[in-house]
Order: sequence, then structure tokens, then C-alpha cells
Amino acid sequence: MKKIFYLIAGIGIAWGIVSCDNEPKNPGDYSVKSTLSIARFVNDNTGETYAIEVEEYIDSLFKQKVAVKDTTYDADGKQVVTTDSITVDRSHTTAFYKIKTIALPAEPSTYTIEIESNAKWFAPAAIRNGGANYFQNDGAVSGGGDGYLNYHTLDATTTTNRPNPFTLNIFTNDTTVYYRIPVTQLGGK
Repeated sequence: MKKIFYLIAGIGIAWGIVSCDNEPKNPGDYSVKSTLSIARFVNDNTGETYAIEVEEYIDSLFKQKVAVKDTTYDADGKQVVTTDSITVDRSHTTAFYKIKTIALPAEPSTYTIEIESNAKWFAPAAIRNGGANYFQNDGAVSGGGDGYLNYHTLDATTTTNRPNPFTLNIFTNDTTVYYRIPVTQLGGK
């Protein structure tokens, strides 16, 4: 029994040594700037494509508060730590795109947003600005590279347009590209 145990242990150790010989490779070129664009916003039921028109573009530089600590010694030789808060500019800028409000029809429908990107991106749940929850997510809220987001709307219960639009935020992992898309629904007949 001991011989079988030693044989299996020897094979396991040899396997561990052999498997550690390979050096990990770089999965990508981190010097490439992140890109993200909204290729299409499509109504899956009717095939209608909604225009992605930029209402406002801001090239912004992030500012960040940083705590700076300094250690000194007092006359008795005890350490004194002082903390100051300073504001510094971060090393990258963000291209912020605010899209014109997209008005969806009153009938319930499903929608696909096509994303073109070379980076990891996030699209958290749409932010509801009060009112009914008529615009809902049907799938993944993050991805890498090109991808799709699926949403659906509920039937409009009033004859007037929805007063509170939903806000979709889609951005890259490093936040160098950021899209804000307001979505509203037209009233029923």
C-alpha cells in the first residue's frame, strides 16, 4: 500500500514541477486606449432603429481627494501622524456622451442595444427617476468587447407621455468612455 501511495505522490510532485515551467503571457496590450460606442438601438418587434444623436459631449478630467499622511516626532520622541486632504488630477480624462432622449412607443416591446468596444464595459440597471418601472433589463449588464444589451418595456397605462425618463449609463471599466442615454415612453391611445 505504501508503494502505491509513494508512486501517486511522486507523479503528483512531477506534475506540479512540469506545470510550473510555463511563464504566463500578457493577455493583451494595455497601452491601447479603451473604446466604446453604441452601434444601434433597435426595436426587436418592429425592426425600427432609433438614432443615437449626441446632445452633449464633455471631455472631463477627474479630480480626486487624497489623504496625505506625514509622520514626525515630538519633543518626547513620540510619533505624531498628521493627515491632510488634497485634491489631485487623475491621470486620465473621460469622454462623456449624453445622448438625446429616445422616445419608445406605448406598446410593450423588446429592444437590443449593440455595443462596439475593445474593453470591458458595464451597463448597470437603468436608473428610474420616479414613476412606474416600465423599462427593464433582460440580460447581462457587463461584458468585454462587442456585445448586446436587451431591454423590454411594459404597456403604457396612460394616454400621456411618461413624465420621468429612465437613464441608461454605459461605460468602460477604466471610465475613459461614458454614455448616458435617457429613455422615455410615449403615451397610449
